[in-house]
Amino acid sequence: MDRARAPRSRMRGAVTALCAAAALLAPVSCGPPVADSPRTWPYGPGAMRIHPITRMAPSASATPGRVQVRVEFTDEDGFTTRAMGRLTATIEVPGRTPQVASVALSDRTANRASWDAATRTYLMSVDPETPIVRGTAVTVRVQWDRIDGRIQRDSLVLTAP
Repeated sequence: MDRARAPRSRMRGAVTALCAAAALLAPVSCGPPVADSPRTWPYGPGAMRIHPITRMAPSASATPGRVQVRVEFTDEDGFTTRAMGRLTATIEVPGRTPQVASVALSDRTANRASWDAATRTYLMSVDPETPIVRGTAVTVRVQWDRIDGRIQRDSLVLTAP
């Protein structure tokens, strides 16, 4: 009779050990963490800025024309990276209606189309409705609506050449 109970006892011990191991190992993951915390995955974008190579390109009429906004994202180690979410650039010229351009970075096609591999920045071009007078201060504002719901902003003032 004791011999019949011994295998059951060992089986219960093995099942208990497996359950304990499963409970301890459950938090372990093999892939990148879910994006519920911006600090969970260190190689995603943590900071955004309007890159200093943002400029006003001359138009065919030799007056300041298109504003080429370059936006750079960096991870927590300071390395340039790509991003997801919505990126919006607003160009404000005194006395005019602001001009807005937006790109859905979560759309792979739009993300790739906006990414400039040479500068490792996103390029957004905004054409003013009418030429900008030389010497005019133009405010460039960028807003990044992150996929985690947070919003980051940056601004820069350019002088029309």
